[in-house]
Amino acid sequence: MYNKDIMGKGRQSKDSLSLCNRKGDAMVLLRKANVLFWILLLAGALGFLGYRVVAPSGAQQRIPPPSAGIMVTLYEVQPRLWEIWRSFFGTVRSAQVQKVTSQTREVIEEINVEIGDSVKKGDVLISLAGQSQVALLSARQAAYDDAKSRYDRLQSLFQAGGTSKQELDKANVSVQEEAAKLRDARTTVSRIQIRSALNGIVVRRNAERGEFADPGRELLAIADFDRREVEMLISPTIRGLI
Repeated sequence: MYNKDIMGKGRQSKDSLSLCNRKGDAMVLLRKANVLFWILLLAGALGFLGYRVVAPSGAQQRIPPPSAGIMVTLYEVQPRLWEIWRSFFGTVRSAQVQKVTSQTREVIEEINVEIGDSVKKGDVLISLAGQSQVALLSARQAAYDDAKSRYDRLQSLFQAGGTSKQELDKANVSVQEEAAKLRDARTTVSRIQIRSALNGIVVRRNAERGEFADPGRELLAIADFDRREVEMLISPTIRGLI
């Protein structure tokens, strides 16, 4: 009986020890599992943070859809002279201007044009008084007629033997002198009417009726705009490009 009790108590002690050992093993396993869990959790957190640093954001990760295509226009390039256009400022003026003057000092009797009028070559621009020139022309004409009549009479006498060759030659010289004076008088009278030397436009008028037209004084200016020239300032660096 006593032995049975002892054996029963011994069996109970073994069972209690075995149970304690099992509980201790369970606690060790639980601690290991707990440590492993935290290790895995820490590793996962570190891995997630590393991925967030390396990987782009969600907006950047989106892949754009493929485009439908871009229309492209092709041009064939060929060699060609390159033209460069440049603008310059300057003054356009007539290349030919007639300065109307008088060769004799006379009173201006009439001016037939105004600024802006168009004239043709040969048109009368200004008429001068010229009474003295007309009177001189009449006198030169009379002197020439007398010299010519005397020469014709002496020539008839010379053919009839009524005069010498010397007298005839002297009369001929007188005719030539009076003819030259008559031509000069006609030229002077022709200058009373001042005419245009070209086709153009009246651009200046510096005289009025009743004034004296002195030799060399500009009375009018006629410009021919069919022939023009340009005056402008151009930099020396680009003169060779024009």
